[in-house]
Amino acid sequence: MPKFLLRNFASDDGRVYSFDLATGEIGKRPPKQLASSLNFNQLMVGDAPHVFEQTFELIETAAAPVIKKALNQHRLSDLSGEDRFALSRFVAAQSFRTQAYREGLSASRRGYDIGKVISAHCDDIDQLANLIAMRRWALMRTGEDRPFVIGDNPLVLQNTERPGHGGSLGLDMPGVEAMMPLSPCHALYMPSPDIGDLLIEGYWNALCIRSRMLAGLENRSDFTESEHATVERCLQKGMRLYRSLRLGEPLQADDENVINLNALQVFWASSKVFSNLKDFKFVKQVLERSPRAREAIPVHLVRCG
Repeated sequence: MPKFLLRNFASDDGRVYSFDLATGEIGKRPPKQLASSLNFNQLMVGDAPHVFEQTFELIETAAAPVIKKALNQHRLSDLSGEDRFALSRFVAAQSFRTQAYREGLSASRRGYDIGKVISAHCDDIDQLANLIAMRRWALMRTGEDRPFVIGDNPLVLQNTERPGHGGSLGLDMPGVEAMMPLSPCHALYMPSPDIGDLLIEGYWNALCIRSRMLAGLENRSDFTESEHATVERCLQKGMRLYRSLRLGEPLQADDENVINLNALQVFWASSKVFSNLKDFKFVKQVLERSPRAREAIPVHLVRCG
């Protein structure tokens, strides 16, 4: 896991709290001592050893100042096209460079050669980055009193219409939203292009309905107060999403957003969840209510073309 990203979750003394999902042990260590293992990025590709560390370091070096800019300005609107592509490559790398991903390959029981798979992903990373860059992005914000946590597999996916359903998930698939915490108070939200367009279209539709309602009032229309209230709620939520996805303004996360993303961090993690706070009560609750949260998410590769 990138150390610069983990440093964003450090407490006041520069160390990060960690929760071991297997033992329940809580620790606190410097970021450089967490979420890493010796020679993790050294793999056999065929009959020859290959070190992928330099590839990931170059991607991190380009993305780190972009993430810092977004966090300092609390918005994405000032990111250049070059910035977006650097961040897209970072997101793409996070989709396959983790221990959880390798466990998923093994859980699929298809005999994947991990070294060859990682090598192929690195070769195709710009193609995947372009797909990520095509998504509409929003920077979610939350308060210090209800922070985001981050797992050792921070890029998480879910089906937009059926969040708890699972099924096939991928950065190149319609109807799938991607999220990644960037700090205790910020997270990147990336709906698929079709969902992003639907969210924006929904806002304009709600505007049209309200206009018709207002016109109807002059004609003694029989719209109820409840119907008016429903449209107003849709407009308020739709306006926040519209301004975030179209204009790059921050998206204020509500309790449901924070709970959802934090739960996904637990589900997708391999062994640890990290936080700037020592309180992991929510993580424990997720594990108690969902015993299968500790099972590896199988990864199935699909050949295209």
